[in-house]
Amino acid sequence: MENTFNIAEVEEDPLAEVNITEFYEQMEETYDILHYTSYFTDTIKFLLCILSIAADICIIIIILKNPKLKTKTNMYILHYSIWHIVFVVICPMFFVLFDQLHLVDIFPSVFFSIIFEITGISVSLLFLLGFCLALDWFLNIHSPHFVKSSALFNKYAIYFIYLLAAFISVIMYFVFEEYILEGLYYSMALSLVIFNFLYYSNKKNENNFKSYGLLPANIIIFFWLPLFVFEELLIWSSESDQYTLSSILLYTMFLADWFSLTISLVLIITLIRMDIDIEVAILKLFNRGNKGYKDDLETLEKAENEDVPNSVVTDSNSVHI
Repeated sequence: MENTFNIAEVEEDPLAEVNITEFYEQMEETYDILHYTSYFTDTIKFLLCILSIAADICIIIIILKNPKLKTKTNMYILHYSIWHIVFVVICPMFFVLFDQLHLVDIFPSVFFSIIFEITGISVSLLFLLGFCLALDWFLNIHSPHFVKSSALFNKYAIYFIYLLAAFISVIMYFVFEEYILEGLYYSMALSLVIFNFLYYSNKKNENNFKSYGLLPANIIIFFWLPLFVFEELLIWSSESDQYTLSSILLYTMFLADWFSLTISLVLIITLIRMDIDIEVAILKLFNRGNKGYKDDLETLEKAENEDVPNSVVTDSNSVHI
């Protein structure tokens, strides 16, 4: 009689060398620890969300209230701030409250479908607006000889962004969702790498004016990079049975979350340092009769009137000092 059939002789058993019991025990221990540490990490995350929203609101207010700041470049930053508030409220803030207050039985499943759709739209718009800032820098500052392309871009770019975001959301909803946002992000990040190479290879870039638009784009795009790296490493470690690495990544993933939530805080600080008009607008916004603030404001307004080098003034089509 022939020997008993052994599948391991025909095809390698993928679970032959995997100790399933050990795996589940290690993952259970990991998630137990994460449950307790989440009280601390989620509290910090929630505070960062509040600070991020406050920074976005400041950006929106100073751009809308100051005619000198209503430029094409700043309009992309304005739209970014609006959609970043939408993203922060419906994704990290909501899910922090959802997890900590145990709201799983309150909302119907259709509610979460809506949440995920809005999240996808807002994230795709954030990436596209970041890329648009870099493209605005390339056409209007780095290569102003593209006069025709620059004019078309300045006129229609914001509409094209929203049309493209709508198209992406339709694909994600009706066709497939997996890897769409990842592909969009990596294509935007690769484009920014090229733009940064063009910028840093030019030795004439010695002032803030030369990087206005590009530096905010770098912040908006590359501050998301740790999240994507962590996700890719987590998937790889799980598929390759690297359980210890998976646990380490799960323990430290909150750092990537925190880092991505600082985008607006870093962005507003960067804008203040790059453009004296924004610095003056911020001081006016927070001036409450403090004499020290008034003195600083008078000094900055005097410097602004004298056209100091770090004053970036932009019109509807270009950026100039």
